[in-house]
Amino acid sequence: MPEPILPPLAPGEVIRIGPTAGTGTPTGDYGVGATDLCAFMEFPTEVLQVCGDSFAGQGVGFGGHYSPIALRVDTSSVDESTGVTYCGVIGVWAPLLAEPTPPGASQLPAGVVQINRQNYLLVTTAENLVPRSSRLVKAEPMHGNWQTVPGSVRQASYQGGGQSQISGFYDPIPTAESPRRWVYIVADDFDRTHPVVLYRSTPENFIDRSTWQGWAAGPGGGWKKSPTPLWGDQIGEMS
Repeated sequence: MPEPILPPLAPGEVIRIGPTAGTGTPTGDYGVGATDLCAFMEFPTEVLQVCGDSFAGQGVGFGGHYSPIALRVDTSSVDESTGVTYCGVIGVWAPLLAEPTPPGASQLPAGVVQINRQNYLLVTTAENLVPRSSRLVKAEPMHGNWQTVPGSVRQASYQGGGQSQISGFYDPIPTAESPRRWVYIVADDFDRTHPVVLYRSTPENFIDRSTWQGWAAGPGGGWKKSPTPLWGDQIGEMS
């Protein structure tokens, strides 16, 4: 698979390559004119771009409404200076998720965690962008009808309302506490009402959200504590 053409960025540096969400993107080739809240998933042979509220027309409310969808990224375009292009879509003609969207709500991609080449998507159900619940979904690159991980559904109030948006990293280096290594998860609320906190989990227990171990700062802190903010700012979307 091609690698990105840009070198690592300096702290605070931003370079615009090309649009991957919003309007005026190549998604229009597949009946999607506007997208929002996109997250990328890398699989051994392909890349999916999962987007939340998406519309057939060039703007919110124009044409059919789909939420969420998964665009198949043309991997040969990853190193193109103008941005990525696409070679297909899942979720326009048939649902991407097995569970239907409740009336008046949206199902939004709210974080991706990859463990041993298996991608898990946190899906947050929201009404008017206010989270109502969240759950883990097991991503399957070849088809839609992605299934909810049993037992992973949580109401928006879970953990004080601060777990409707996540980002995670699987560290393959074993430790004495976890011979099979750790998955580290940062979490907040994508409506920007909570600060970012840190959890960890063993890879075999990641899908059981009740086993995530919080990290706390200060005297008496550490792992297996009620998590404390990593910093004071309230953060929304993460990747």
